[in-house]
Amino acid sequence: MITYTLAVENIGNVTLDNVTVTDPLTGENDNVGTLAPAATASEDNDLHDHSTGY
Repeated sequence: MITYTLAVENIGNVTLDNVTVTDPLTGENDNVGTLAPAATASEDNDLHDHSTGY
């Protein structure tokens, strides 16, 4: 199993609502909520190797 983190940052000057991050490896969507200007959010994900069972 590989654990990795996806991060998103609001580099604009307005608050963003209902921010969703899409994992390019799994296609899973994670809603990280509201991001104020200069705020960051992250989501930890696990990638399983189905050939080894981990």
